[in-house]
Formats: sequence, C-alpha cells, structure tokens
Amino acid sequence: MSKKTIYLADLTHTGQSIASNVFPLAIGLIASYLEKVRPGLYDIEVFKYPEDLNRACQDKFPDVIGFSNYSWNLNLSIEFAQKIKEFSPSTVVVFGGPNYGLTELEMTDFWERYPCIDFYIVKEGEKGFVELIDSLAEQGFLVD
Repeated sequence: MSKKTIYLADLTHTGQSIASNVFPLAIGLIASYLEKVRPGLYDIEVFKYPEDLNRACQDKFPDVIGFSNYSWNLNLSIEFAQKIKEFSPSTVVVFGGPNYGLTELEMTDFWERYPCIDFYIVKEGEKGFVELIDSLAEQGFLVD
C-alpha cells in the first residue's frame, strides 16, 4: 500500500508584496511532530505560497490537507478547500488556528458557511492532528 499524502498550508496572499512574510511555524511544527511520532508513514509537504500549493494539486491531490486559519488567510484557504473538494471529494480538509468562534452561535455559523471543511483542530494542533490522522487511518481515510 502506498503512503498517504498530507499537505499542510499556511497560505499568504501574494502579488505586489507578500501579505504575511513569516515562516509557517505552526504547520512546520505539526508536520515535524507527525513525522516524529509516526515516522515514515506519510508523505508530508508544507506550503506557504498559493502558487506552490496550486502546482502540487495539479500533480496530485492529497489524501488530507490542513490549513492554518487566521483572519488574513481564511478566504484564500477556503477558496483552495472548495476547489480541492470539487475536484477531489475524498480529500479530507482540516482547518486549525485561532480564527474560530468562541460561542456556540459563532461555531455553528462557521460550519454553515464552510461546508467544505471536514474537521477543525482547536487549540494546540500537534497532538490533535496526530489523533485525527490516526482515527482517519483506522477508517481508511474515508469521511462520511
């Protein structure tokens, strides 16, 4: 059986300038932790620039894609998530980060607005993401 492919993206807007020109530390830590506790089980790629993620998706859609969710990149990440689900409905879409509701009403609104998201990791992502990947692996990476 071939390795499952996992893409992790902390996208920034590009154009005349880069909107968030910082190292994507959060997704780097998640990728590193997953590789540490499940060595060699997954092909993991990390993306900062939309052009690179677009190119990778043209070659191969991932089995799982995770997006860092901040106020400045939500719309960009949602656009990618929607397109990925359109062309690869079996790809599991995971979001995580601080741009998530605090009240039940805000959380309900989030899920109603963004049905392309399958899971959201709240708070620290490293352990939560590994637990999710383990659960997905048990289910053959199928999301109902």
